[in-house]
Amino acid sequence: MRFLSWDIGIKNLAYNVIDYQSDKEDPYVIQNWGIINLIDDTDEVADNAVKYIVCDGQLKTGKACGQKSKYIKGDNRYIGYCTKHGNEQQQIHNNLVPVKSKMKCVYQMTKKMETINCNKVGYWLKEDNPYMCYCQTHLKQIKKQDIDDNKTTEYYMDPKRAGKVKQYNIKDLSVILFKELKKYNDIFLNVNAIIIENQPVFKNPTMKSIQMLLYSYFVINGLMKNTVGDITFFNAGKKLEAFTGNHQIAKDKFGHIKSEYKQTKNSSVLFCKEMIKDNQQQWHTYLNAQPKQDDLADTFLMNCCYVNDTYLKNIETIKRKQLASEKRLLKEETIKLKKETKKLKEQNQKLISVDDTKILEISQN
Repeated sequence: MRFLSWDIGIKNLAYNVIDYQSDKEDPYVIQNWGIINLIDDTDEVADNAVKYIVCDGQLKTGKACGQKSKYIKGDNRYIGYCTKHGNEQQQIHNNLVPVKSKMKCVYQMTKKMETINCNKVGYWLKEDNPYMCYCQTHLKQIKKQDIDDNKTTEYYMDPKRAGKVKQYNIKDLSVILFKELKKYNDIFLNVNAIIIENQPVFKNPTMKSIQMLLYSYFVINGLMKNTVGDITFFNAGKKLEAFTGNHQIAKDKFGHIKSEYKQTKNSSVLFCKEMIKDNQQQWHTYLNAQPKQDDLADTFLMNCCYVNDTYLKNIETIKRKQLASEKRLLKEETIKLKKETKKLKEQNQKLISVDDTKILEISQN
């Protein structure tokens, strides 16, 4: 029996496939284990990456300045200026954008009769000028302004900040997710049950969306095609119950950590390693080499917990129902047999009575 579990994430969408073999000392045999990163594909914006640009200003000798640019022209992608020449150009053009390692929103607004930049953290870069960066709020205003001006400018997420941004385009994530899942169809669509970590509705809507996208994919491609037996949502708070050893080892090791969430994550990794260290050394080595051990460990424990709490209990329930059904059928057959036996006895009694009457009549004659 094969089981696939999912720990929901965007950068770290973790999965685990086990083959439950009840006849083995360690019945939870790992078949596949890994993480899918939905925002790792930055090839499409590589050509738009911010490049090192030297100052376009001129020295008194007439030679090019050549220093690293601290400003870039807002209307030109590759013309920049150092601090000195930037200050000179700013007085003339007033359209220079500061070049910083941490891009800031360059949306201009008026405050106390003075025009200033927003300067909030910028996540979205202008396609034709990656130095023009906007925060999530002002991106919407800029796009609206582009529509009013009949412009078709595109904006893309700064690859350096892709992992930190809180706002995602769920449509793009959906396409990436389905493409990634399709690569593993031979693994993901040949299981008896799929266990998906349940997400709170209001705490992180994006994560909830990923959960439901996963569910929809496997309903359409698995359940409806009879390649997947069942899909269920799992309460992640129960995963540590999969470890049947002494939980005190985790309390002794992580009890000093104030965050209950971090305690649980660390305990998850510890318990997982304890469960696989003896009979699945290759996967123990694999887990030790991974940067996101907690998410991977969660998926393994979820699978084991589902097997223990749902699959095996369902088997016992089915067995009990089958036994009860067999007993009921046996009882019904016994009652039926008794009725038939009684009926036969009554018929035999009637035949005997008839025969006795005939014998009596013959003797009288």
